[in-house]
Amino acid sequence: IFVWGAQLEAGAFATSYIPTVASTVTRAADNASMTGTNFSSWYNQAQGSLYAESDDNGTNTNGAATLFNIGANGNNAIAFYGNGTLNATRLLVRLNTVYVINTSSSVTTQPIKQAASFKDGAVSGTANGSLFVTNVNVNIPHNLETLYIGYFPGTVSYLTGHIRKLSYYPVALSSSNLVALTS
Repeated sequence: IFVWGAQLEAGAFATSYIPTVASTVTRAADNASMTGTNFSSWYNQAQGSLYAESDDNGTNTNGAATLFNIGANGNNAIAFYGNGTLNATRLLVRLNTVYVINTSSSVTTQPIKQAASFKDGAVSGTANGSLFVTNVNVNIPHNLETLYIGYFPGTVSYLTGHIRKLSYYPVALSSSNLVALTS
């Protein structure tokens, strides 16, 4: 029998294969993203809702749980951040380099269940069943073209934990629906 590419994992789950040849190799971060028609075929630029369930081990103070973003530097974005060190979660809406929403909520239990709905004039956000952003009268970016999962491009902000579930709804859900999703 010829076996190639076997690896032993010390962690709780298998990771991607890294050929080491004759020396130790450091794993680069796994950056998941979706662009082009793979993204634009399902994303509604006018309104939507996000749900993310994740845990954060607290080793990165800006670990991103999920992110919708245009460009490599985040000039326009709708994003969730988790901060395991501070037991907080954050909802960001950035429009033309200006943070129109940058609000956090304290969370004491893991996993963190976050949800947000957004359309021009109405943005809401919840974490673990508590509403922390309510109908903020701001405009949202309408030219998003990339979905990033687990990191914020242009910075060194990676999720240092696990994403259990991601969901996207092409409509802005009500605040009561967001609370129910995250309870």
